[in-house]
Amino acid sequence: MLVRMCVWYSAGVGRTGVLIGMLTAWSCIEADVAVDMLAIAQQMRDQRPVLIQTPVSISHLYITCKVVDH
Repeated sequence: MLVRMCVWYSAGVGRTGVLIGMLTAWSCIEADVAVDMLAIAQQMRDQRPVLIQTPVSISHLYITCKVVDH
């Protein structure tokens, strides 16, 4: 089932980037595809350069995906 979602926060970069990254990783996990957070983050930043603004944000993505994947 395809689900379309609209995500919005005030600037649309920090928390939005983390949420979109987590949803993308979750889709990979559900499809039994290896999660490459660095590639996901890079692809997101290619489309919108300021997404996932801080090292804490990318760390949060890695930790969340590692917990969910196990």
